[in-house]
Amino acid sequence: MIKKWMALIGPEFVILNLINMILFYLLLNQGIVDFGPLLIPLITLSLSIMGFNSLNMFFDLAIDKLSKPDRPLPQQEISPNTVLFASLFFYVISIFIALNYSIYLAGLIIFFIVCSLLYTHPYFYFRKYLFSTNLFGAIFYSVIPFIAAWTINKRLFPLEIFILFTILTGIIATTKEFEDSEIEKKFNIRSWANTFGKTNTFRSIIVAMEGLLIITLILILFGFIEQIYLVPTIVSLSIPLLLKNQKIEDKEVITQGSIVTKAMISLLAIEMIYVLPWLINSGIKIFF
Repeated sequence: MIKKWMALIGPEFVILNLINMILFYLLLNQGIVDFGPLLIPLITLSLSIMGFNSLNMFFDLAIDKLSKPDRPLPQQEISPNTVLFASLFFYVISIFIALNYSIYLAGLIIFFIVCSLLYTHPYFYFRKYLFSTNLFGAIFYSVIPFIAAWTINKRLFPLEIFILFTILTGIIATTKEFEDSEIEKKFNIRSWANTFGKTNTFRSIIVAMEGLLIITLILILFGFIEQIYLVPTIVSLSIPLLLKNQKIEDKEVITQGSIVTKAMISLLAIEMIYVLPWLINSGIKIFF
């Protein structure tokens, strides 16, 4: 039963959100800080992601019957009504907790829910459009957690770094399209993977990541971005190259396919590299 529910809520995306929020919080606060104020935003956003993943599986049942028949819903191990109820439960609880914390967080949670409906609900189904995975992936896993972390202390908003990680997240989100690309063609869903092929799309992801980091490096050298990010940017240039020879594999029942998992890890690695100078600086200040 635990395995069934783990498959339903998408644990890898919950973990991605948790680590993302923590790294963004450290980055915004420029080093070691009290994590207490971050607890409620972490809980509410995690619940929202569980709600989104459940809702996505509910509306994607027809696709999953063909591409992921071993999942709990196609196997009829969990009923569609149970999945829908679980999604609504996660959303309602996340809004309730957020409203008791701050109006800013509640607004972000509501925005998250609206975007999830636009992406998955058959009436809107933005998922069928090219760029949708990039756009909504960036919103769910960069824009919302970044702003949620910023609203806690409301320090100076680092717009350049926000843009960097939002675009980077949108680029990496493209790997999510690999898992159902062949089946999605039958449902008139356009994606980079089924339009240009998985191999060409993956090569484009590597080039786009490298290009974005090179542009960031140039902006740092010309003084548009803080010099403290110079070394992290140079080091980060090696991360996309580590993905270069990875195989594109199908999605497992619970976790993502190998390439999707490694792409998410590469994103977190780059974020950690950017946070590291602030951690070192704050550690030195505490020590002395």
